[in-house]
Amino acid sequence: MTFVFANQNEVIKPTVNGMLGIMKACVKAKTVRRFVFTSSAGTVNVEEHQKNVYDENDWSDLEFIMSKKMTGWVRIYILIKLKLRFFEVI
Repeated sequence: MTFVFANQNEVIKPTVNGMLGIMKACVKAKTVRRFVFTSSAGTVNVEEHQKNVYDENDWSDLEFIMSKKMTGWVRIYILIKLKLRFFEVI
């Protein structure tokens, strides 16, 4: 994924690096059975036209988020996607 923000180094990178560090530590410890990351509805329902019902297949519209410069929602979106990819690999 490529994201372009004026403050990318201040907002996005520390968030992603922090989450990666936590997940790597969980794997390294070899005693962590479950990793629970709570988020908000922002991972699924930030889009121009809201739906009545959402499920695990729904994701926020990243292009819409970026067009509105909603950096907080971008962080949440990236972290959830990162977590899913990370634990698919290990």
